[in-house]
Formats: sequence, C-alpha cells, structure tokens
Amino acid sequence: MMPATLAIVLAADLLAGPTIPDAPGGVMQVLDVRHGLLVAAPHGGFDRHTDEMARRVALLAGGGYLLASGYRTSARPINVNRPTEGVGLAADAEYVTPASQRVWAAWAARLDAQQPSLYVEIHGNSRAASAGAIEVATVGVDAAQATWLKADFGRRLAFLDRGMPRLPWLIEPLDAIHYRAGGAKRSGALARVPMALHLETPWAVRSDTRVRGRYADLIASTLAAFQTHLGR
Repeated sequence: MMPATLAIVLAADLLAGPTIPDAPGGVMQVLDVRHGLLVAAPHGGFDRHTDEMARRVALLAGGGYLLASGYRTSARPINVNRPTEGVGLAADAEYVTPASQRVWAAWAARLDAQQPSLYVEIHGNSRAASAGAIEVATVGVDAAQATWLKADFGRRLAFLDRGMPRLPWLIEPLDAIHYRAGGAKRSGALARVPMALHLETPWAVRSDTRVRGRYADLIASTLAAFQTHLGR
C-alpha cells in the first residue's frame, strides 16, 4: 500500500514534471530542484527501475529530479551524463559520437539550469563482485561527511523489513569501490556540481517492487537528514 503522503506528492508530480523529448529516441523529465537537492537517473530503461527509484527518492526527500530514459540501449550505449558512449569501458576508452554529444548537451543544460548544491545519481549494475553493497562515488564529500552518511544509512538499514536483503553503503573516500564514476567526474555531470553522490545499486535492490520501494525510502531519509546535517 502506498503511503497517503507519497500518493499526494506523486499526484502533484504528474502536473509538475513535463516530459521533454530529445533526439535520438529518448525523453528527459525535470522537476525543479528544491532545497538544493537534485536526484537523477540518466540510464532509465537500461539500468532497470533506476528512474522509478530516483523519482521516489526525490519526492520523499523534498528535492527535484532529472530523469532520462530511452537513450542508453545495448545497441546504442549513450552515457547521457557525459558526452560519450560505451558499456563497461574505462573512461579513456569511451568514445564520442554526434548522438552522445547531443544528448549530453541536453542533459547538461537541464542540470546547469537547476544549480543543485547536492546532486545524486542513481545507477544500477549486475557485477557479481559488487552485489553485496551499494557503492557510492562522491564529489566534494570529505571523510567526516562520508562517515556520517555511511553510519546514517546503516542505522536505517538495521530496521529494514525481515527477509529483505541488507546492502550497506561503501562510500568514497572511506572505502575502495569499483564504480568510481571517473568519466562523469572528468568530463560529465559530476564535474559541474559542488557536491555529488553517485549510487550504484545491485539488482537485489531493484528487482522486487517492495524491496525497491523500501530502499528508495531509506535513501530518501538519509539524503533529507544529510541536508539537515549540512544546515540546508
């Protein structure tokens, strides 16, 4: 059952976030940033259910969102949040195409217009070695802030419903992680914001509707508390 408060904000969201078409073959949706927070999902449809999670996280945390779907496919792996294409490649091996540049320009324009003080991207992966945790690459987050975030999410995770997978955060600069978002940090969205969290969610977090909703709730609660912790 959807909480009444979430049902209200989702109903408001239908009016607030128009769908914006961009070539080739995808759409972007924007809900204006609130309280400095913007939650993004650049790989909707490819990283399955990440756009659903990002929308829910944003609304529950009192932020705005930037969502893209349909641009990144197996045949055309446009990265959206940076001007390149490629899957599973090192940042130096990704390649620039006219299509990837057009899509990135559209994404960057919408991001720049929002000017978030905290930018959060939600991604998904199926890497077996990363299946036991949510990896969090960061920009502008020091060790004390990372410690606070990891501990806050961990406390909330302890109260997760029985039988659900419990995946902690591994977060820079505290932990060694595989998904460090090097390309986006160098020439993409993470290079354009003062503070960012780049969340890589395993399939166990996204595969089941109920689990997906609960993790979105936990992430939203941690982000809202972190904003308060920062005095925003």
